[in-house]
Amino acid sequence: MTDSVTRRARNRFDRLRAAALAALDDGTVAAALDPAPRPAAGWCAAAIARVPEQPAADRIERHIAELLDGLADHDGVWSYPAASRHLSALALTAREPTLEGFTPARDERLAAVATASIAAMPVVTVTFGGLDLIGTQLFVEVIPEDGAWTELRNRLGIGAEAAGEAPLLHPDPEPVHLNVARLTSPAAPLGAIRERLGGPAPSLRVSVAHLELVVTDFLVTPAHTRRIASWSLGQ
Repeated sequence: MTDSVTRRARNRFDRLRAAALAALDDGTVAAALDPAPRPAAGWCAAAIARVPEQPAADRIERHIAELLDGLADHDGVWSYPAASRHLSALALTAREPTLEGFTPARDERLAAVATASIAAMPVVTVTFGGLDLIGTQLFVEVIPEDGAWTELRNRLGIGAEAAGEAPLLHPDPEPVHLNVARLTSPAAPLGAIRERLGGPAPSLRVSVAHLELVVTDFLVTPAHTRRIASWSLGQ
């Protein structure tokens, strides 16, 4: 199980990286550049693992900084604030246009769902790899060591549906990644990005041990994020 999960993740990222390099070469990325990103319309309650809350937060941030060195502050690149960087487990609710439906009673119900889903789940071990690109979204490849993250997502989805919610289920619950930046204008350093994607990359093996349930927009903007509950895995 462990070998197959890891192998599938590495193969998946190899394919995505090859597609990204081809898109950089043929002008597809340049043609898709948009204005500076705004939070996606709508709100949801989501279970996430925010980088600043993890035991190895400083090491993860250094890894990200190394991957984005020379790119993060470049014109045409918008970097996610450090407080927004996270691994998504699952949105337990549908996308909703306002915050009116997120009442204290619903918060309590969703927290109970997440608590039951997370019970007895182990700490999740992953390896943060290199930089990759889908469309205009730059992300760090995340390679799970086993199927724990997939099991967590499946448990959360089953629990949310049983509670009458419409969770945003993943067509394939295995892939994991960490969004770090978006390309926003023709000023983006596409040549440097291509070189970064095509070259050797550092790797960092860490534990993901802290999970939160939040009501948030779709960028986990700090000013638009409210914590409902939090848990330590492996306890």
